[in-house]
Amino acid sequence: MPLKKTIIAALTAVLILSLVMAVILLSSPDTEGTAEVTDEPSTQVLFDQNHTDHIEQISFVRKGQDEISISRTEADGWQITDRPGLPVDPDVMTYLLKYYEQILALRTITETCEDLSEYGLDAPLLTVTLTVDGVKKTYLFGNENTYYEGYYCMYQGASSVYLLDYAYVTAFDLTVDDLLLTEELPALSSITELTWTSSAGAVAQDVSALQTALATLEIERMVDWGREQYEIYGLDSAATAVLTFPDGKTLTLRLSEGETEELIYLTVDDREIIYLVTCESIQTLLDYIRIQ
Repeated sequence: MPLKKTIIAALTAVLILSLVMAVILLSSPDTEGTAEVTDEPSTQVLFDQNHTDHIEQISFVRKGQDEISISRTEADGWQITDRPGLPVDPDVMTYLLKYYEQILALRTITETCEDLSEYGLDAPLLTVTLTVDGVKKTYLFGNENTYYEGYYCMYQGASSVYLLDYAYVTAFDLTVDDLLLTEELPALSSITELTWTSSAGAVAQDVSALQTALATLEIERMVDWGREQYEIYGLDSAATAVLTFPDGKTLTLRLSEGETEELIYLTVDDREIIYLVTCESIQTLLDYIRIQ
């Protein structure tokens, strides 16, 4: 074969080999710090299915943090399990449960995991436990797989390992404060009867100015919860307002003044959430709180 043709053939072979190697390298996942993914199904795998209406409790704990547990109430709402007076925002629960009603795995990693540490499941990043019809179902989340954008997951006590989307973990980047429902007071201008007892125990006879002030009362934010915290905010000796509405329902407010004259704390009925409130006539409200 002429020298020129031999050189061209050799260069062509080298080029083809280079292209093949490039394709192999580009198609190989960067699995540094993650276990090898062996199978690659083209569709998601149904990992689990839970009926949202049958979920009675959901608990979760992130590595190094305290567990948070949320329970369904008799009225079909949600509350912090160990703080029954703390209602959970239903929109937050809808967001959480949509991921766990039908759990779709990106892929099955292995049917028989012999070394949990390979996937970070020996010390899980996140543990989520659902109580469904009285049965506890616990999911463990381990290492992140950055190439496939997911976390390794398995049932507690099972041997199969799956890869799940980031959202199943990031959905639980929550604190108790993130979960709580911010209360809104009803229209206090519509009350038909008002009984006011000051922090000193005096009962106010003329409550016309007080009623005007209460009509502008608004909850600004939650600051704490728990009856054991009342003394810190002066609520152990608070003023009380018992309000009656046109439909006959009543509402009891406990109010105390803070360290400065611009702060008033509030609790509602027997719920133990402590709120910071604002009022357009804050001085009037403070005067009533202090009546001797």
